[in-house]
Amino acid sequence: MPRLWIVAGPNGAGKSTLVDRYNQHGLPVSNPDELAKQINPESPEKAQIEAGKRALTERRNFLAAGQSFLIETTFSGRGSLQQLEEAKRAGFKTCLVVVGIDVVATSYARVATRVMRGGHSVPAADIERRYQRTFDNVNQALKLADLAFVIDNSKRRPSLVAKIERGKVIRLSPKAPAWILKQISLLARHRAKERSQGLSL
Repeated sequence: MPRLWIVAGPNGAGKSTLVDRYNQHGLPVSNPDELAKQINPESPEKAQIEAGKRALTERRNFLAAGQSFLIETTFSGRGSLQQLEEAKRAGFKTCLVVVGIDVVATSYARVATRVMRGGHSVPAADIERRYQRTFDNVNQALKLADLAFVIDNSKRRPSLVAKIERGKVIRLSPKAPAWILKQISLLARHRAKERSQGLSL
């Protein structure tokens, strides 16, 4: 069965680093930011619309061919959930990796550091707008994805917080930070259930 992997998270969350490190099977990666660099190396931000169109075509071609692939995305746009649904209809196993960071200020700082190192910039207004939309869409996607992992990448090293299968929490770390429970309602409900069961014993 072909697989769609979606690595989702706010700007500066560390998605590209994780993809580079863990894409061991060398799946083709659909990333509009990389396409924008190819279209306009000098000013990638000016090519975002064209890059988005090309990424959409690229992904639909993968689906039509039954080719496993990976999407790296902020998951903040209106089409994010639609792509997940299209993959399920096409017979793909859908796998979601949520790379989260605690506050939007962390996004600002990470993007600024990336720019200093020669990476691409993102307007501050876009960073702020996307941050909450990412988690709003993630909450919907966790009901649809066949398999999901939630990672806290707020600190120096990423930490696996939760594993979810078909909308059911299989594992939730006892050290899951409060901000993740606040952003992801499925995990908050699971933690509340754990606590109520513990009190009833």
